[in-house]
Amino acid sequence: MKKVAIIGGGPAGAITALVLARLKFDVVLLEAAAGPFQKIGKCLSPNILPLLRKLELQDLLITGHKQSYGNRAIWGSDQIRDHDFISSVYGEGTHVNRQQFEDSLAQEARKAGVDWRYNFSAGNVERGDQQWIITAKDKQINEPIIADFLVDASGRRAFVGRSLGAKREHIDNLVGVTAILDDCKLKDSFTLIEAVESGWWYSAGLPNDRLVISFMTDSFLVKEMEVNKPEVWLKMVQELTFTKHRIGDIKVEALKLEVKQASSSRLQFITGQDWLCVGDAACTYDPLSSYGITAAMGSAYYAGCAISDHLNGNNDALQAYTFLMDKMYSNYLTMVQEAYFAEQRWPKSIFWKRRHANFFPN
Repeated sequence: MKKVAIIGGGPAGAITALVLARLKFDVVLLEAAAGPFQKIGKCLSPNILPLLRKLELQDLLITGHKQSYGNRAIWGSDQIRDHDFISSVYGEGTHVNRQQFEDSLAQEARKAGVDWRYNFSAGNVERGDQQWIITAKDKQINEPIIADFLVDASGRRAFVGRSLGAKREHIDNLVGVTAILDDCKLKDSFTLIEAVESGWWYSAGLPNDRLVISFMTDSFLVKEMEVNKPEVWLKMVQELTFTKHRIGDIKVEALKLEVKQASSSRLQFITGQDWLCVGDAACTYDPLSSYGITAAMGSAYYAGCAISDHLNGNNDALQAYTFLMDKMYSNYLTMVQEAYFAEQRWPKSIFWKRRHANFFPN
């Protein structure tokens, strides 16, 4: 039985592992964290449902998450525009509880036979005699793992791809300055986007009356504006036209801000001799696009199929996977640039000028 080692236990790693295990491969997955933990919530768009049904995972979204009935934007004008999911053939979207969702994916992978190891990181990765030798490390042991194929699902750091010489090409340097607020009883279930001169604000309801709210801007503007300081961040929210009505009575001393990369990027090459990258290790997407987890899980399904075909003798399988990812990323860049071009109210703004240039040069 061919063995596949996967580094990273997020949604992309979990789906790749699940697909391969169901295809009767011996799969080991190394995840450095001790277990699933709470992350900034994401909205799964309705078009994720066909994939979940194909994988028989649709029940994972029934309880513990929050339904989303559409997106609401103040973008390109001062008027609110709604995009209702009610027109989608797949129904509503879902604001997921990330910790619960990722725990459920890990459980499904284990049921399928995946050797899922929390608290294990990958040390040395070497290419042996037509196999990979990965040092699996926890606090007590270093264990060599011999695998026929290696999957990099390590997120933006792309541990394997970068160690093999692939550099990450950034299209921009977008970051999000984010807080998760408690006791925010929203009157609607829409994701709200509000453009401003120096970037844009994102907010969405989470389960248990929580609200995630992020200011999206360039990393150097965070420093210039000092928006990573709670008092500055809160003052900016209170000056917004629409988003401010969502936050309730929040005290500045209760704010905990987290600054995270949100840039569009692509690894120079995402496949090689018996290895590939999947999810954020391969490509990362601007949150404006709502690709995120949906794209990661979709690409992971195709990655699993490509690995199976490759290990069964199809010499073109990895090339086909690369072609698919190239096409998807090219379509994404066109779409996200068109979205930024739709906002023309601040032609002198550094943030918007950079996004109105072709391919968002740094």
